Amino acid sequence: MTISIVGHKGFQIALSNGITVSVQFGPGNYCERREEDFTAPEESDFWSSQTAEVAAFVTNSAEALSRNWVHVDGFNSGDDVVGWLDADEVVKFIGKVAAMPNRTKVA
Repeated sequence: MTISIVGHKGFQIALSNGITVSVQFGPGNYCERREEDFTAPEESDFWSSQTAEVAAFVTNSAEALSRNWVHVDGFNSGDDVVGWLDADEVVKFIGKVAAMPNRTKVA
């Protein structure tokens, strides 16, 4: 399990079940800070947002454009990324992903 900062505007958590959760809340993301300048997060000592976008993918899947995205019941509606979630909804999303069956391959 690892936790990583991504682009000064979000984070990813690689869970022990082989699924990574991405939480992003900055320029270009589906959140209240979407229209900010792309350099804004790097120029700030503290970056926050009332909403965020989330996604889940198999941890060891390929590069970003061909990731093996994971559907999360109650959240995904035809897209890999779910946007405009408040903090409570983000926590609920992470909890649902953490409870999913293991996606790691056993040798």
